[in-house]
Amino acid sequence: MDITSSPDILLTTLIRHREETIARCLAAVDHTSQRLVFSHSTALLLLGAELPARIERDAREELHVCCATRGSRPSLDALIPHAWAQTMNIQVPYNGLECVGPITAWAQLATELTLEELVVLGDSLMRRDKRLRLVSIADFEDYLANAGKFRSKDKCKLAIRLMREDTDSSRETQTRLLIVRHGLPCPCVNVAIQTDHGILHPDMSYPDLLIAVEYQGFQHDTDEYQIRLDRGRRDYLRSHGWLWLEPDNRIFVDKKCTESFINNLAAILSQRLDVELEPTPIMTLRDAADARKHHNRRNAALQL
Repeated sequence: MDITSSPDILLTTLIRHREETIARCLAAVDHTSQRLVFSHSTALLLLGAELPARIERDAREELHVCCATRGSRPSLDALIPHAWAQTMNIQVPYNGLECVGPITAWAQLATELTLEELVVLGDSLMRRDKRLRLVSIADFEDYLANAGKFRSKDKCKLAIRLMREDTDSSRETQTRLLIVRHGLPCPCVNVAIQTDHGILHPDMSYPDLLIAVEYQGFQHDTDEYQIRLDRGRRDYLRSHGWLWLEPDNRIFVDKKCTESFINNLAAILSQRLDVELEPTPIMTLRDAADARKHHNRRNAALQL
């Protein structure tokens, strides 16, 4: 799901998807006497979570269930059954329907998601908006520390290193990952900045360097209130020495826009740190997260 509009619009969409999924799950329960524990993407839809765009459409048509062993998998044409020997953390999201917990579902999906999608999904479960937040990073760490072996557990461990709490949208996460994939220091997420007019939360920032990065979704161009709010935020921060970058969707689809954004950020970081930071050619996320790589050893030594 690629929703870059306000949290209220996102919440309304997720509620609708949840209600649709509840109806399909109740219909499945009515057609079998077996216990059904919904899992994978179905569980996340029941819990009101935002799914990665690539799997969201199919997930709204499929019904995944799981059980402890292959021999006990329910047989019903409408269901996609799975065996899952790990703890399921059963939840009851509606009127007796059972599903696995959000982190279990996240771990189950790790085999079919890319590492970036897994990070984006993990971030989406820890939103800054309390209406959308389901878990914390500590919950992820506790789950993996106590889980036995399962497919893609190593991928899950790596994803946690890249995940951050308190994001507002998937595009913000993807922007942050694009920055680190070019070897630049990872920005902080939604740091609170006290001002004379209240608290500001730039999407990403290097607060000690007075650098802010704000992803521009379509509502930033079409919502008059949002436009005035953004202008006031920019004016305040700039008047207090902040530099403000505003990437938009073009950084994901236009190579020149990507290079311009990354090179501009690298130049600003270099100037503020008084250290020459050269962005790298785009790396895989695995390489971007590898602490042994030169860019990470260098970034760890910076005074950010």
